[in-house]
Formats: sequence, structure tokens, C-alpha cells
Amino acid sequence: MTDRLQRDNQRLPPSTANPRYPYNKIQQTASGHRIEIDDTPGAERIFWGHRSGTYIEMSADGKFVESITGNKFSYVKGTSTITVDGFSDIKVTGSKVVIMGGSLLEILGKCDVQIYGDCNFVVSENFRVLAKNILLSATENVNIEVGKNVNTNAGEQIRTTSGSDEVHQNGGEFIARATNIRLN
Repeated sequence: MTDRLQRDNQRLPPSTANPRYPYNKIQQTASGHRIEIDDTPGAERIFWGHRSGTYIEMSADGKFVESITGNKFSYVKGTSTITVDGFSDIKVTGSKVVIMGGSLLEILGKCDVQIYGDCNFVVSENFRVLAKNILLSATENVNIEVGKNVNTNAGEQIRTTSGSDEVHQNGGEFIARATNIRLN
């Protein structure tokens, strides 16, 4: 997985810079900060660079490249909207924390989630899954631990199939209620 993250993180496209005299104007400070305004026909661009290596570049094709060599902070006191009409790709090789106050995640289409490690959902109140069909599959075991009751309600059949023995173990009574009970 680490190799995949490192490979996929090479996301900065090559610069479209193709400056030609007299179209490119450069201002560079003594410490190395640089601003370029390039009017080279077909390769027009604007480049703002900090001596640390952080820069932004706007290209003739409308591309906006931002490269930050340190930390980035953004604060919006009002509303923020991001709309992407094409593909969006976010890679975080470290940890990520998202804190939201009341939210809706809406996905219009198929969604696949792949987790290369353990995953824990911790919900302080109710957790509900609603779907047309739910398939729960494990290559080894499925364990359900409940502090009080397990209630199963089906509009039609409840079917249990086992390739080996089926064991029901409880510390109290076993109560079965039905119109007919068949034990073979």
C-alpha cells in the first residue's frame, strides 16, 4: 500500500513554461522570491514562487497548480463551496480528521470503499443501515456482541444454513413459538 501511495502522490503536472523574450517578465528578490508574468503566445502563464519552493502557477490552458512545501491553513468564516465537474482525487499519506456539525454525505451512483487495515465505527447514539439488500460477507468469522437483546424480524422467512453443526447456547430458557414446529 505504501508503494501505491507514493506512486499515486506524484500528482504535480509538468510546468507548461515555454518563455520567449521579450514576452516573459520576471521579478526576483535578493532572497529568491519570484514572480513571472509570461505573455509568450500560446504559453501564457503567471507564476508566483516563494524561495522555500512553495508556488502557484496558472497556465494558458486554464490549469492552476499549487505546490506547498510546508503546512497549509485555510479558514472560511462564511460558506464555502467546491464544485468539481470532472474527476476529483484526494490522497492523504498521513492521518486525516474531518469534524462536521450535522452532515449529509450523498453519493449519486456506485460507491466502493477499500480499507487496507482495521476499521471501527463508533456511534454514540443509533446506527441504522437501510438498503434494498444487504450482503455481509467475511472470509473467517462474524461475531455479534450485544449488551442486552437481539431482535430479528422478517416479513417472510428467516433461513439459516450451516455447512457443519449449528449450536445455540443460552443461559436461560429456549422459547420457540410458531404455528408448526418441525424438528428432524
